[in-house]
Amino acid sequence: MGEVLLRPIGLHHILVAMSRFTDVGGHGVVCGDNASGALNLFYAQLNCSAAPTREVLSATHFLSQGKMAAYLGGLVAGKYDPVAILEAIGGADTIRSLDNCITRLRMTVEDADKLDEARLKRLGAVGVVKLDQHNEQVIIGPQVQSVKDALAGLTRVD
Repeated sequence: MGEVLLRPIGLHHILVAMSRFTDVGGHGVVCGDNASGALNLFYAQLNCSAAPTREVLSATHFLSQGKMAAYLGGLVAGKYDPVAILEAIGGADTIRSLDNCITRLRMTVEDADKLDEARLKRLGAVGVVKLDQHNEQVIIGPQVQSVKDALAGLTRVD
């Protein structure tokens, strides 16, 4: 309620900043390092290979507030199967380049028609965007960096 009242004059950012960067948003230990603030916990977990703790999951759920699609549902504790994802993309030989942004796996491929969108969704992808016959994006979520790194290890591209 306080955020709604402060929104017309722009002061709601004060509340948001407090929750993102101070103990107000939560605190915990991530891979042996202390972190304070919901956003700091979220980013620390992205760099950690261990499963997220209860504190991290709680803070990342808090981050979403129904506004930011990248945080909805908090961090996913499950693991992706990079071999199955690679097969659903069309195999290692089809990938020309591989990159990612904060939530999407971005690829240039030999033939986008080889991509199996339904299988990618069964494997955990949120969606697929085919930009043209050679450029596609698989929406995975904030753990996309781990997926991209695993795929790069299975292919000849980095």
